[in-house]
Amino acid sequence: MYRTNLRTANFKAANLNASSMVEANLQWSIFLSADLRDARLQGASLHFADFSKSNLSRARMENVFLHNAYFLEATLESADLRGASFRFTEMNFANLRGANLSGAVIAATKMIGADLSESDLSNTEITMSNFENATMQNTRLNHAYLLKTSFHMADLRGTDFNDSKVESVDFGGARLS
Repeated sequence: MYRTNLRTANFKAANLNASSMVEANLQWSIFLSADLRDARLQGASLHFADFSKSNLSRARMENVFLHNAYFLEATLESADLRGASFRFTEMNFANLRGANLSGAVIAATKMIGADLSESDLSNTEITMSNFENATMQNTRLNHAYLLKTSFHMADLRGTDFNDSKVESVDFGGARLS
């Protein structure tokens, strides 16, 4: 389905394991509870797509556009999201354990209660986002730019902030050591 226009398609509970939708237009599509393990979605347009409760473990999602997308309670364990663009994305209680988000732009995104333990967020730009109560143990956040973001009550033990620029960030109640 390379470069296919699948705008507004309904893939609810579909088995799309190891499928390829590289550079596809998936805007407004529904993937609620879908199996997308090992899927290839590089460069796809996912504006307003709903991946809530879906399994995207080990999915290849480099350089995707996730504007106003929903990943509530989704599993993205070990997913490759390098260079992804997150804007107004909802990822509350998502599992991103071991995911690679290096070089991503994360703006006005909610990751409340998400698990980003052992993930790579190096060289990211994170602005006006909410990571309250997130678990981020041993996460790489080095060489990142963090602005007006909340890590209130987050578990940041072992997180690497080396060479990062941090401005107006809320670490209230966070566990840092």
